[in-house]
Amino acid sequence: MQRKNHAVENHIAGYMPDNYDDGYPSRRAAEHGAAEKARQWREEGWIVRGNAQDGYIAYQDKEAMESAYSLPTYIQVIELDEPYDENACW
Repeated sequence: MQRKNHAVENHIAGYMPDNYDDGYPSRRAAEHGAAEKARQWREEGWIVRGNAQDGYIAYQDKEAMESAYSLPTYIQVIELDEPYDENACW
């Protein structure tokens, strides 16, 4: 079984991650997963900027993006200390 040492997380600035996507065996595979998540969010109407290597910043809509009171959501690839375990509690 291949080790899954990378994951895609999304979180609001200053808060714990909302969730981790399934583990990925390589950074490149995880970047593909992050790009897919960004694409899906765009299709749902989110404003998403950035790239898979550096990470994405997303706002639910233009009003949220322009508001001083709205925090962005980040989508980024992370390297895990241990292989991904779908049964672990984050």
